[in-house]
Amino acid sequence: MNQRPTLNCLLPLSLLTVLSFSNAAQAARKKCLNENKLGDLLITAVKGAEFEQVTDLGPNFTESPCPETEPACKHGRSALGVNKYPQVDLAVIAFQKDCPNKVVGGNVFFSRDFPRGIIAQFDKKSGQVRNVRLQRWTQERFDEGKVIKTSPYFEKNPEARKAQYPADDLINAEAAAASAPDFMSPYPASIFKMLVLTRVLQFLEEKGPLEAQLAQNYTYDFGTADTSDDVTLSLREFLDAMIQWSGNKATAAMIQFLHRNGQIVESEVKDQGGYPAAAPSVNTLNRTFAEIGLQSLQMNRTRAKDGLWGNRDTMYLKSSSSISHISMPSWDVARLLWLMRTQKTTPPAERPAWTLPDGRTVDAFKISDGVKQLFWANMQNQLFHEVLSNTLHCRQAQGGEFGIPAILPSKWMNNGQLRLPAGSYPFTFAADELKGDYKFSPNIAECQKTAEVEFASKTGLTSVSGSHAGLVKGLSERGFNREYIVVLNSSLGSRFTDAERLDTDRIIPCFDKTQCYTKRISRLGSLIDNSLKEWLENDERKSTKSQYSGRKTKGR
Repeated sequence: MNQRPTLNCLLPLSLLTVLSFSNAAQAARKKCLNENKLGDLLITAVKGAEFEQVTDLGPNFTESPCPETEPACKHGRSALGVNKYPQVDLAVIAFQKDCPNKVVGGNVFFSRDFPRGIIAQFDKKSGQVRNVRLQRWTQERFDEGKVIKTSPYFEKNPEARKAQYPADDLINAEAAAASAPDFMSPYPASIFKMLVLTRVLQFLEEKGPLEAQLAQNYTYDFGTADTSDDVTLSLREFLDAMIQWSGNKATAAMIQFLHRNGQIVESEVKDQGGYPAAAPSVNTLNRTFAEIGLQSLQMNRTRAKDGLWGNRDTMYLKSSSSISHISMPSWDVARLLWLMRTQKTTPPAERPAWTLPDGRTVDAFKISDGVKQLFWANMQNQLFHEVLSNTLHCRQAQGGEFGIPAILPSKWMNNGQLRLPAGSYPFTFAADELKGDYKFSPNIAECQKTAEVEFASKTGLTSVSGSHAGLVKGLSERGFNREYIVVLNSSLGSRFTDAERLDTDRIIPCFDKTQCYTKRISRLGSLIDNSLKEWLENDERKSTKSQYSGRKTKGR
């Protein structure tokens, strides 16, 4: 592959040669990280995670009833292999203040069609991925068939994966070449709540003043005669619960709020279940992101009645759920976080500078500092560090590596112990959304002491979605100063696990052990962070004689 020409100085280049981590570490001590070396890091990190070794429990594992006597209902116990390599979309934007190139970024894609990975190339002006055709998620294509409610419980369709994508499935039509390979962009799961947070905050600011608007109460109406699901909270409390606890009820409330305030108007075209069967006629959320050149960030087919984003009885069918119609490719999520990071005190060389469709340069302050500050205040307080960062399972049997060594927010700690929701803490109805008995690590206090970074982030999980997106910042008081954005979207949800976790025929680690992600994802987090640490920690940090210097995160 030939090296492509330089883009805007703030946008990444194509990423080429694959080097070893040890060589990269030696080079890092002599010079700054560049785009080629970042590409090496991403490709090597994903390969090092060995996702081909992950076990798939199968599309029926969450279905009930589904008799074990049915072949389609038996739980898989063998590794995926390269022929069924998962969908992986990984993006990183790194900040290096002491280098001429202040910002470097890259994006890689892996799937069964290219298990060795593809490195993204970007449009010189818009910054969009241009060498891969990003397509909407379709569950039947991924599984080569679909779950049904009667015997044989799984209807095979081997041709689904090979079928031509419909024209309206293309997410990056403005940039992708017709000859480019197709990549089915994983469903982002709960990281889409970042889009809802951004638009609600922006709308409240438009009504203003923002703080006064956040204090207003809102009653979530579940849309049924039974009012037991209805709840009244301040808008601030709903937003906190949506991000920090990833509350689905809070999310539905805020989507309903956008509908009721005319910010989203659902399509009048409905399916048999009454769910929208076409895009909204008005969608200011999508417009918000299109106006900053991130057209791929979309939330479609939500309902005004209850704020939900899909028919739970057929949640993976493209015709009756919004899952295939919510899109957040990792590179554009990373660029959104880059723009959200930008405060008025940020040096111009660290600000985004891609070109919008009308020829203007993106306005780094299109979203106000007030909205950005509240956005990050929520992201910094999220609980679920169990994906790329793995503090919740730190040093736990079968828990996996520490991953990105992130400190758990103090909000979730009490006298050195994890404090989970109970009663009205920390949100009025959060405890009501608990599913089962959470079995997190008893060693979290130990990992708090050795944490090196803060990871302001949002995670996502469904049976076929494992995602994590956020901003990593070194804990300066402990002598660390690396800073980078990382976004992972993958198909590695709760139905994918590790062979060593299958200690009985019917065990499902997500339900039985609260280990809902393969531990190879936290290994990926370790590999990314260990390598970026070598490049982004400055010389002053490396020479600091602190209790944290030289400690390794791998294997915690």
